Amino acid sequence: MSQNFSCESFPGWANYSANLKTSSYLLVTVFTILTLPSIVFNALILITVFRVRSIQTTSNVFLCNLAASDLGATLISLPLAFSWKLSEFLSTDAQNTCRIANAFMMSSVIFTGVSVLTLTTATVDRYLALYLHLSYNSIVTVQRVLIICGGMWVSCSIFSAVTLYGVHVYHPVTTIFVSVCLPVVIFCYYKIYKVLKYHHLKINQSVPSEEGKVVNLLRYKKSVIGLIYVLVMMIVLLAPFACVVAVFEVSGQLSESLLLAWNVTGCLVFTNSTFNPLVYYWKIRELRYNVNETVSLCWGYVAKTR
Repeated sequence: MSQNFSCESFPGWANYSANLKTSSYLLVTVFTILTLPSIVFNALILITVFRVRSIQTTSNVFLCNLAASDLGATLISLPLAFSWKLSEFLSTDAQNTCRIANAFMMSSVIFTGVSVLTLTTATVDRYLALYLHLSYNSIVTVQRVLIICGGMWVSCSIFSAVTLYGVHVYHPVTTIFVSVCLPVVIFCYYKIYKVLKYHHLKINQSVPSEEGKVVNLLRYKKSVIGLIYVLVMMIVLLAPFACVVAVFEVSGQLSESLLLAWNVTGCLVFTNSTFNPLVYYWKIRELRYNVNETVSLCWGYVAKTR
């Protein structure tokens, strides 16, 4: 490994591995349990939106991008995390453990970064739907959203190289990244709330010119609420891990208790990839109907091949 790259933290973690076997086995067990459901749920979302042209909207493109990042985390990051933990127990080569850990960190940065950017951009999209109003459909098109999503993957892939220079470089940069995204999300939801509140008052006052907008407003409100559920769940599952990272940055030292907390909170982070598609299924009625249809078609195909 190049001397420009840092491996100062990951091999040190192996020094505590003997005392962290229980939590590490728990982590590996959770990873194993989550793998199949996450693959199936996210694949169903992607297949359904790809199959049904009528639901290929800008909002659902963002949703598919989120499902793709969750699927990638399951197929790539989880096996790397599994290998990392096994390497801590079975390998005597600290550099090998470091390489696996760095590969895991790089993949995690890509998929988590895409998820955060997707949720942030999807929130901006919902704000623009109100702000642009009639001109929204001509400005925010599916093709342009696809280009934006592609840009997310490229930028996060480039950014993942930061992890090679050590967690003391990666964590501050990540903090800046989140510090930019969070205010944008808060601003957009505040503006959305103000507009929805205004229209709600108009509807309650039974203004004739506003009554025709009720159906569209309710549909829009449901899409925003669904996005909020996904966002809140991500924050809840990532916050404990972020706190552990913050403690590490402040203390600057590894400890058994800190690494135990890392293992436990790390489990929570990866459950997000499994829960996200369940939230889509629960909150988006049109998607739920088409997912059920996809499952029926798949089941029928399997039955015919027997």
